[in-house]
Amino acid sequence: MTMKYPTNSDLIKDLPSDKVPPSSDEIQIVDILFKNSDPVAMNNLFKELKDVLIVGILIILFSIPQFDTLINSFIPITQTSVYFLIIIKTLSIMVCYWIIRHLYLAKR
Repeated sequence: MTMKYPTNSDLIKDLPSDKVPPSSDEIQIVDILFKNSDPVAMNNLFKELKDVLIVGILIILFSIPQFDTLINSFIPITQTSVYFLIIIKTLSIMVCYWIIRHLYLAKR
């Protein structure tokens, strides 16, 4: 079985190459592009991912209708104004996030 190659492409073995060693700038570029992942950067990525997950879970929990009913029973003005409800929910999420972040996660 014969392989048919596209007519507008070159085989790698046919490409021109030179015998000049790469310059320090070229070596630096290759090192930047193909370096191994930095463990510190990966740890920072996981920390940020943890923060995003915490905020996402809090938003989901505070978006359920039962929470709206709870807020409406404690703060009656939220029954007449959606904006007050949103403000109370936002402040609640911020306080819960701060508590989780600084009290619970700080111990670890």
